[in-house]
Amino acid sequence: MWAKHPNYSDVLISNHSIYEYNDSLKELIKRFKYNGDYALAGCFRQELIEHIKLYKKSIIIPLPVSSLRLKERGFNQTEALLECAGISYENLLKRIDTEISQAKKQKAARHKGENPFQTEKVLNGENILLIDDLYTTGTTIRRAASVLKKSGAGEVRSLTIGR
Repeated sequence: MWAKHPNYSDVLISNHSIYEYNDSLKELIKRFKYNGDYALAGCFRQELIEHIKLYKKSIIIPLPVSSLRLKERGFNQTEALLECAGISYENLLKRIDTEISQAKKQKAARHKGENPFQTEKVLNGENILLIDDLYTTGTTIRRAASVLKKSGAGEVRSLTIGR
């Protein structure tokens, strides 16, 4: 499932989601992400490996979670997906702690507020592949892409498990 939006062209080339977000995927992600069933990352292993092969010359960057979310969950779900698949990645982004997670916000509220991402890395035109579990409104991924573009990234694309 490819998503391209006219406003993405300045920061995000495209997003590819492996699966459509339906009730089954919703339950699986909930069990994995919120109930701590870390082993469920293996469900996505083969598809993730196959899709990432298409981006050979890109730096793989998982979307970070805030330190509050990391403490609550005990793991970053996106890093868990990559680790389970044996995919190397770089942590070039840091997420600033916010009181309310994106998942708990209404659509309009997701678009408001400050960009929660930062990077200290200066890039020199490298292509980036952002990885996240879900693509909802695209705000999170576009904000991360914006920070990387300002830091000197070349093309930024994203790959998510569901949309």
